[in-house]
Amino acid sequence: MIFEYYVYKQNNKNTILSPVELSGTEVRTKPRYIGRNAKIEAINRYCGIDLSGSTSAEVNKWIEENLYSTPGWRSYLTIYNQVRDEKVVVNAGYSLSCVLTVVFANYEVDPYNSDIINDVSNLFLNIPSKRNPLILSVSPKSVVHF
Repeated sequence: MIFEYYVYKQNNKNTILSPVELSGTEVRTKPRYIGRNAKIEAINRYCGIDLSGSTSAEVNKWIEENLYSTPGWRSYLTIYNQVRDEKVVVNAGYSLSCVLTVVFANYEVDPYNSDIINDVSNLFLNIPSKRNPLILSVSPKSVVHF
């Protein structure tokens, strides 16, 4: 059986192998603020104080000294939870690198199986691994140059 996989570069870093064609405009969400930055943003919104140059220990100490066990603690936590839950939409940054033609030993192979995709990826990227006897050959069909 012959099957085609699509090879993408994500933000010119990671190589992604997909059994289906991805649109170059796929987006995902990620947290806007996490950890120390979420605390700093919540403090800024609640008190108007900018602690952006502070370390995590300094921010935690400031919270303990100025907010914890005060009447404003509950209000700060409400704002902190809102800040922590904010999301931003980012472009996944996929660009098609090439199309791989893979020849399998038989028609019973599921080309969408994650183990098979991983084995094909390892062969294509020359990553040492146990050779899957179901994969007879992996070769680029067409290469896209940018």
